[in-house]
Amino acid sequence: MTTERFTLIREIGEGGLGKVWLARDNDLARDVAIKEIKPGTESSQAARRLIREAQITGQLQHPNIVPVYEVNRGGRPFYAMKLVKGETLSEAIQRHHAQRRTGQADPLSLPRLLNAFVSLCEALADAHSRGVIHRDLKPQNIVLGESGEVIVLDWGLAKVIGEPDDAAAPIALSPDAQADRTRDGATSPRSDATGLELAFAADSAHIATHNVRSAEQLGAPPISPGDFRNLVRPRS
Repeated sequence: MTTERFTLIREIGEGGLGKVWLARDNDLARDVAIKEIKPGTESSQAARRLIREAQITGQLQHPNIVPVYEVNRGGRPFYAMKLVKGETLSEAIQRHHAQRRTGQADPLSLPRLLNAFVSLCEALADAHSRGVIHRDLKPQNIVLGESGEVIVLDWGLAKVIGEPDDAAAPIALSPDAQADRTRDGATSPRSDATGLELAFAADSAHIATHNVRSAEQLGAPPISPGDFRNLVRPRS
């Protein structure tokens, strides 16, 4: 990828669809993150999916959803977004267990966890109110920023309710989203609720999945978009 405005510095992440780079915005003299299609996987389908991801993410203007700065459709498509400095929830959890074993201070204090959970509920409630389901919520896609912010990343598998998925470009849904689709024929916000369960409710994904399935067997009501907002609504 070559552009006058952005200079790639180093790779900082990689997923099934693309690579993420630390880059320099030469026009505004600031660091940003650039996501582009991985070399060797270029196709019209991949380009369409990357642009769609950028559009969905950019339309979700919420403090806890990463903002998109620019989209480039020419050559190898890419989009520029805010560089969130911090650590993923996955990294924080690993550090938490490592420090617990050595008796050091807990980096995942209860207030920090509660703040992260509330922030995620607010972000998902906003997305669901706009008809968007993340479908790939996991600790690796949640960043705990250095300034205390909590940001949801990677909306590449997001579903817009009422719009068909790109049938020409099959996507690998998270297990909970795939199971939800199998039950209902179409993905619902319930898959994001399961993602939150897996991220926060248990050290083991197997335990969390068991908890979710047990609740379903007991007739737990389905999750609606407003349920996330109800979790954080102040009590009178």
